[in-house]
Amino acid sequence: MSRLWSRREARFVRLDTFVRAAHIGIMNTPSTKPSPDASQIHRLKRPPTAILTLLLLIAGVEMLLSLAETFGYGSLRIFCFATLAFNSAYLTGTPPLYEAQPWVMFFSHALLHIGSVHMLGNLLTLYLLWYLMPWMYISDFVVVFWVGALGGALGFLWLAPPGSLMTGASGAVAGLAAVWGLYEMFLVQKGHILSIRPKWTAVLMGLVTLGLLLRLDQQLGMAWQTHLGGALAGAGFGAGLIMRAIQEG
Repeated sequence: MSRLWSRREARFVRLDTFVRAAHIGIMNTPSTKPSPDASQIHRLKRPPTAILTLLLLIAGVEMLLSLAETFGYGSLRIFCFATLAFNSAYLTGTPPLYEAQPWVMFFSHALLHIGSVHMLGNLLTLYLLWYLMPWMYISDFVVVFWVGALGGALGFLWLAPPGSLMTGASGAVAGLAAVWGLYEMFLVQKGHILSIRPKWTAVLMGLVTLGLLLRLDQQLGMAWQTHLGGALAGAGFGAGLIMRAIQEG
């Protein structure tokens, strides 16, 4: 019984208990120097199984499609786009290819990308966001990812031209970035130092800028509607998570 309970609790362990403890300590002290030991522990720590699985799933799908194109099976990507990408036409009168498609595509689009560059931009940003939020539960990180994906799809549905097609984990990334941004704003409002050094802020902003530039260079253009919807959904859901983390200390 105790073993079963310990496994159950393990699923809800924080991303990095040591870093979180150091982070809370920083918030309660006037010192502006982060703990080097905690920072080193987190830097060497690999992502937990749930998050690593999510990252590998996104990378694996794109690797499979890219290999298929290399060996002359480019139709596989077309098939996946037709069956798993978000297509608002299936919600405005066009018959779907299978019965569950109008519901599945709200989440499945986050696993598809238009190419390896598109995928790498989102994957690197996801990893960096995990690194920057040690206070967040593993389960909450995964939940916010899918909440952002859903919000991104809804934003695209309401704001994009009818019949538009959308793929990528941008909405999910925007949702997680919104949670991180809210937490940093809370620290500034309370007079605490930021939870990260300025160089990490520069790295994140650089990745976001690079992603925007690369996406603008793509023929499909930038789905700003997805970013907006994902950010709003992540901010709304993440506000509750931040309040809970603050109350738990």
